[in-house]
Amino acid sequence: MVVRNVLPPTPTPEPAPPLNGLWGLVLCILVAQRIGSMAYPAYMLVVKEAMPDPAAVGALFGLATAANCLGEGTAPAIASSLFALSIDKNLLGGNLVWVILIALAGFATWFAHGLKSRVDRVLE
Repeated sequence: MVVRNVLPPTPTPEPAPPLNGLWGLVLCILVAQRIGSMAYPAYMLVVKEAMPDPAAVGALFGLATAANCLGEGTAPAIASSLFALSIDKNLLGGNLVWVILIALAGFATWFAHGLKSRVDRVLE
């Protein structure tokens, strides 16, 4: 009884918000994660196909892995710094980071599509 006199009564908790579309969003995230997890084997296959000499495949895999690790190590710092700069300086309303990242993704897609033809020209 002493506790009731000292502490005010707790208010009735509010009901949880509705989960409209939450499971659809979870499904989209899981699908994107599965697609993204195929990137490493895909780039290894591209490296293997681009190698004209089977004896040097190990050295090329090492070089490709080093380049991949360099990108994975520096990309978060560059992206977060670009995001902070975009917000602080209000460049394109704070959306410059998205324009640059979308342009970079488009360039990478264009480069990957043309890689096979460039490799074939070099091997001829």
